[in-house]
Amino acid sequence: MPRYTAWRKAEWAKEDFDRDSGEAMCLRIVETAITTGFWSVWMTVFQDYADMRRRLIEAFQGTSEECFDHNTQPVQRAGGKI
Repeated sequence: MPRYTAWRKAEWAKEDFDRDSGEAMCLRIVETAITTGFWSVWMTVFQDYADMRRRLIEAFQGTSEECFDHNTQPVQRAGGKI
């Protein structure tokens, strides 16, 4: 159930973002994502929004920016290092 709840929150956040993509909204969405958890849910729901994905990558502790290209798409790492 927690994953479903996170998915719904992410979808509502995306709807809000589509109406208002200002800085305050972006900060609120990131804060909601951090407190809700389920990073992969947020990355999936915001898959077409590189700026929001970049913010999520930076905000979630332990997420390596080296794992993503400039468009926030996953990249192969040398030797498969994690």
